[in-house]
Amino acid sequence: IKAFNLYRKIGRSHRKSATALQAWSEMAAQMKGWGEAYRVAQQWVEIDKSARARLHLVRMQRAVGKTDEALATLTALLQDQPSCDEARQLHRSLSGAEHRVATSR
Repeated sequence: IKAFNLYRKIGRSHRKSATALQAWSEMAAQMKGWGEAYRVAQQWVEIDKSARARLHLVRMQRAVGKTDEALATLTALLQDQPSCDEARQLHRSLSGAEHRVATSR
């Protein structure tokens, strides 16, 4: 918990640092602080458009129940980086889950 609080403090002090935001969001996710991890991941993606940042955001969107937003993030990522295998796999997985939920109703 002390380490998490340190990451949070550093992140709050360096909101323009992709590295600080990444560490804070990933640590929040490890602590199962999904809402905080999601909010910080959004900030991280605002300054870092890398596949790593956006894939983390997708995972946090899923963790807080924002499947439609996760699909939109993946779609945008795949438009920018169509060769990103992990994004394609996640997109298939989420699209399939959406389809299964819709057809089971």
